[in-house]
Amino acid sequence: MLEVYLHSPVTRQRLRAGPATDHIDGFANWLDRQGYKPTFINNLLRSLEVWTDWLLAAGFNPHDIDLPAGGPIGEVRGSGGSIATWSASR
Repeated sequence: MLEVYLHSPVTRQRLRAGPATDHIDGFANWLDRQGYKPTFINNLLRSLEVWTDWLLAAGFNPHDIDLPAGGPIGEVRGSGGSIATWSASR
């Protein structure tokens, strides 16, 4: 599904190699099922790639990601108690 909406092979590779790798296809599928437009999905996935770059640069690791069932809302807690949250909205 990721290839349908994200045309940049570099961005796809970075997402698949980053901390969101276990969730990225499910996220793209969820966005599609919710009726998001392809351009919005592309932009959101590109933003997610930048966010995961920040996640790694800030010293978080993939095990810090907490994704509740039912939708793309998440929270990341760092070892020092710092927190980052995100959600997808239209």
